[in-house]
This record gives sequence, C-alpha cells and structure tokens, in this order.
Amino acid sequence: MAGSMPKRQNSFQTLADTALTASIGLVNQHKGNRMNLKYIAALIGSLSVATVSAAGLDAFQQKVDQIAEQHGVAAPDVKKEISGSAKQTAPQATAKKATPDVSPIERIVAIDADVIRAIQAKDGKVMYLVDNGRFAFVGKMIDVWNRKELSTLDDIASAISHIDLARMGFKLENVNHISIGKGDKHVTVFVDPQCGWCHKLIGELNANPDLLDKYAFDFVVVPVLGERSTQLAKKLYCAKTDDQSAKYAAFVGGAMNIDRLEQNDDCDLTNFEGTRITAQAIGVRGVPMIIAPDGRFQRGKPQVLRDFLEPKADSKSEVAKK
Repeated sequence: MAGSMPKRQNSFQTLADTALTASIGLVNQHKGNRMNLKYIAALIGSLSVATVSAAGLDAFQQKVDQIAEQHGVAAPDVKKEISGSAKQTAPQATAKKATPDVSPIERIVAIDADVIRAIQAKDGKVMYLVDNGRFAFVGKMIDVWNRKELSTLDDIASAISHIDLARMGFKLENVNHISIGKGDKHVTVFVDPQCGWCHKLIGELNANPDLLDKYAFDFVVVPVLGERSTQLAKKLYCAKTDDQSAKYAAFVGGAMNIDRLEQNDDCDLTNFEGTRITAQAIGVRGVPMIIAPDGRFQRGKPQVLRDFLEPKADSKSEVAKK
C-alpha cells in the first residue's frame, strides 16, 4: 500500500524547534562547519514560508545564535537565508535579478486553497485562479527554491514537475538511505519498508537489471506507515553492516529479514531523525516518490519505470503542456 506523510504543522515555532533539535547533532558531528546551521535556516524558510512572522523569525534567530555560540561556529543570518540575500555565486546573483527584493514581512493572511491553476490568455498574459473560483490574481510568480521568475506556462509546468535536489542542499549522507547500482546518474526514491507499491517498484527494478548498470538508485527510507515502519527503518539505519547490497536484500526480503540485521550498540540517530524533516522540505507527501536524474518527479509508482526514466521526446512535451 502507498503511504502518506503526516500533515505538516502550521506552527512556525514548532517547525523551528524540530529542525533546530536535528541541527544540534549535525553541528556536533561536523564541528566548525557553518553550513549545517545555514542549511537549517534555509530549510525552515522552505517549510514555513506561509506561516512566518517577523516575531517568529527573531525568536528563531536567537536560537540559532545560541546554538552557534555553544558549538563555536558562526551563525547565519536567518532572514537573509530565507529571502535569498545571503552571499551568492555569480549564477545565483544573475538569477536573483529576476526576482524582487523581499521587504520585511508585516502581515500574512492565509487563503484556504488546495489547488491554484495558472491560466494563459491568447495575448500571453497569465493569471492564477484559486480552486473555489472566487479568487484570481495577476502578477509575477517566483520560484522561491530556485530564485527565478516564472513568466510563462512552460516555466510553471517545468517548475512544478522538477525538483533540484542539489540546489536544495540535499545530501545523501545526511539521510537514512540504501544505494545500489553502478551508473553515474542518480535516481532518488523515497520508500517505506512496509509500502506495497514501493516493493512493486523495486520488483520491477530487479526484473530489469540493466537499469542498475545505467543508474544508481538511492532509496531514502522514510517511515510513514506507523510505529512498525519506524522500527524497521531504524534497524536498517543502525545495522552494523555497511554493505549496501546486504541492506538492500534485507529491505527487499521484508520485515523478517530486516529484523535479522545485526545492530550497532551505539547508534547515532541524528540523520535518522532528520530524514523525515528533509523529506517534508522536499515535498514528499507519500511513498513511493521518485525523482529522475534530470529532476522530474512522480508521486506514486510510475506505470513503467523505464519509460519514466527514459521518456520519449514527445512525452516530455506533453508533460510541459499539462
């Protein structure tokens, strides 16, 4: 069966506290590395952009400052990280020119909407319609993650169907994962040990071993199906063996095989706990979710795995039109 992530909490402070708790272990693990705190600051920006208040940011900044001081690292400026005004590379600075400067947040009103549709008129102008049909708005749409303006339907279609893991700061070594395959192109798949559709996807992969020669498959284990899934995911994470093939075989074999994995007595759970936070930041709402090497993603098992990984040119253009 497919699994769903728990609904994200609306409280900015709760999210901040959760992420900061995970960040303490990261800082301990990599002392002197400013990027750990910087990553947490950017992560909170992506998680809670709809619920941030000026007071919430100030409180969060104080906690970041305290943790940075405790561990002897320089604290990032949270507001700059979220607004994208921190020091940038030349390509980032060029992209930033397309986006307006972010003024300090004064007030936020939440609009209850499940879907917002982008509609392009014959003259090329784009407007946005809330799913209840009552509210429409015009103006610029900004891809906050990639810091660029989306001015056409093709831009929007591409943005909502792609995830740039590298640009988001995703690092495989910081999450609970199993990696197999010999290829240079990485396919990222979010899975749960008890997810039936995840196992069907893996079964299809095993039936096409040539895909393992062409790609590297990184399975990120996110327990979303209850306490038993959490136990199994933790056993995979804390397994004494570093042999990825052995972990993969245990995952494929199911709960009994995972239970047989010999465990480390002293297992640092920092990255295990941080895996769910990372998945939420990326937008994982259920499993399986698969991200192709070019950033295209699909929620749920693709009808045909090979066709998803190697789409024909005409199917790519069809996706852009939707």
